[in-house]
Parts: sequence; structure tokens; C-alpha cells
Amino acid sequence: MNFAPDAARRLRLVFVRGLALQARLGVYPHEKAAPQRDHS
Repeated sequence: MNFAPDAARRLRLVFVRGLALQARLGVYPHEKAAPQRDHS
């Protein structure tokens, strides 16, 4: 995978250390009903 900026495609990837996001994830009903594990 190439992480270099690509001006032709107007693409730049930015990595943020320690970024934590809250999200509701789940495919099955039992996954959506309860909080997921916290790996922090």
C-alpha cells in the first residue's frame, strides 16, 4: 500500500495517534443490544 499523497486524485491520508471514536457497531441483534468490549 502506498501512503504517499496523491495530488492527481486529491488524496491525503492522515493518521492521528491515540484517536478514539465512539460508534455503535454490530451485525447481529445481540451485538447491537450490548456495549462492545473496550480495548483501551
